[in-house]
Amino acid sequence: KVPYAEGVGRGGYIAVKEEGGKPDYTLIATGSEFALAMETAKELKAKGKRVRVVSMPCTEIFDAQPEEYRKS
Repeated sequence: KVPYAEGVGRGGYIAVKEEGGKPDYTLIATGSEFALAMETAKELKAKGKRVRVVSMPCTEIFDAQPEEYRKS
């Protein structure tokens, strides 16, 4: 569980981190499609792909974050 100030309070956060380096795919979910992104990540991982899932419920708050945070 991601604390509010480190997740939703920043507009977006990494919900699932990739294993073994840079991800093959980054899925960004802004709302109700989050469950679909999680299921898709599970299927891709089963095929040997590295996947990152980002929950971004508020793009405006996310865009206001420091560049370093947005790039991470």
